Amino acid sequence: MVSLFTQTLVVPLKSASAWRSALIERESSALVIQGTSIQNIFGLAIGLPCAVLGVRFVEATLYDIEGVDAKFMLTAILSLLLTAGIVALIPTRRAASIDPVQAL
Repeated sequence: MVSLFTQTLVVPLKSASAWRSALIERESSALVIQGTSIQNIFGLAIGLPCAVLGVRFVEATLYDIEGVDAKFMLTAILSLLLTAGIVALIPTRRAASIDPVQAL
């Protein structure tokens, strides 16, 4: 027979365990997304000047080619960031749903 004391002790322990696992899941997701964001920023910091220099090279080599279109560059940057964000969320959610003890 289970006493009332045991029942009142088990429920908070279960809820605390669920709260802790949710907190760990949120922290691990934040770490993965932070790492992905840093990689995207470095990629843009390297790629954007290279793209501008590439456009200038093509502009000097070919005729009737105009300079960098700001709307096109902004659209490309935003689509890259959106795609990278969505791609980062898929494995993040999957990895966060696995119990760390079970993974080891």
